[in-house]
Amino acid sequence: MTAGGLALALTLSGCDGPAPRPSPSAVSVRWQAAPDIAPGLAVTDVVSCGDSWYAVGGTRTGPDVTAPGLFRSADGRSWQALRVEPVSVYGPQNLLYSAGCAGGRLVALGATAGGVHANPRTSSWVAMLPDGPLREVPARFELFGGNAAIGVNAVAAGTRGFVLAGNRIGANGRAGAVVWQSSDGGQFALVDGDPALSSDADAMTEASAAAALADGTWLLAGALQRHNSPGAAREPLVWRSTDGVAWQREVLPDAAGDTAVERIAGWPDGALAVGVRQGRFASWLRGRSGGWQPARPFGSTSGTEVARVAGLAVGDGRAVAVVCDGTSYRLWLTTDGIDWRPVPAPAELSCGRQHHLAVALRDSELLAGVDDGTQARVLHAAIG
Repeated sequence: MTAGGLALALTLSGCDGPAPRPSPSAVSVRWQAAPDIAPGLAVTDVVSCGDSWYAVGGTRTGPDVTAPGLFRSADGRSWQALRVEPVSVYGPQNLLYSAGCAGGRLVALGATAGGVHANPRTSSWVAMLPDGPLREVPARFELFGGNAAIGVNAVAAGTRGFVLAGNRIGANGRAGAVVWQSSDGGQFALVDGDPALSSDADAMTEASAAAALADGTWLLAGALQRHNSPGAAREPLVWRSTDGVAWQREVLPDAAGDTAVERIAGWPDGALAVGVRQGRFASWLRGRSGGWQPARPFGSTSGTEVARVAGLAVGDGRAVAVVCDGTSYRLWLTTDGIDWRPVPAPAELSCGRQHHLAVALRDSELLAGVDDGTQARVLHAAIG
């Protein structure tokens, strides 16, 4: 064989680089569906609060007609509906879509289409645990809506209260990341003028979700898009705050190509962030004293839907990420924040509009809410 032929053979055999990592083995779970909870059930988020599970969403009472709902279970199998008390014109049609609990309270976000242009009419709701009721919090229209509105994405709960993550036209007139802060889950105050959160003449910010660490520190997950970035590529960004009002930026490494942080959570001795990077899913670990390190990428993307991380549940040294791979929702689990293993989803569900897969963790138990836009189920499993 000639020298050129030998070089070609070595290249084709893969000897010129490291061997590919073997595909991780799937986590063994056996899903068990709970009996029907309510006619027309809708489930968009599930959370673990103390000794109880909570499913938020509501019921579908007709074509494009919904009513808010909060459901409680001690074991993930037997469920009861809690009383819901709306106060606004749009409150009775809200569909709840995000929840968090701390300090004996559960805070939820809900919305419905309204007005001439059918824009979201967003409300916050609060319940005293364990049994509620869940009450809509009266608020002026411009708190979440109005001409500056873009979106209120998710609730985060911690020892210092609650933070809502979202995007809005800020006090400087530019669309960018904002938060709403409350010490008790009641009235929220909009924070839309902090320089670290705001977009500027060089770049636009976006916020996806927030989390609280054990010491009360808030972290906000998102991205930065420079106006001259090739292909409108984003850079991953996390903000840190001790009070939910004044924020500082923390730049994440390993940001080649389009990269964004979409979910974040407290993690043993630090924090865990998960997002997308160049057609795969990425994660980063933050130490107790700060500083982020990239972990291994996982999964892959294809299809026509926007690939994204749709959820992140943490408990008992485990984390489960809900991702849309461009076609369907998938689950991935890690025990160290570095290596991720696939978890069989409770159902094959495309990640199109109005489809939801949400998970929560408690000890070695995993709860899932599956909603295909017409019918929802709640399922429960033990993780080995």
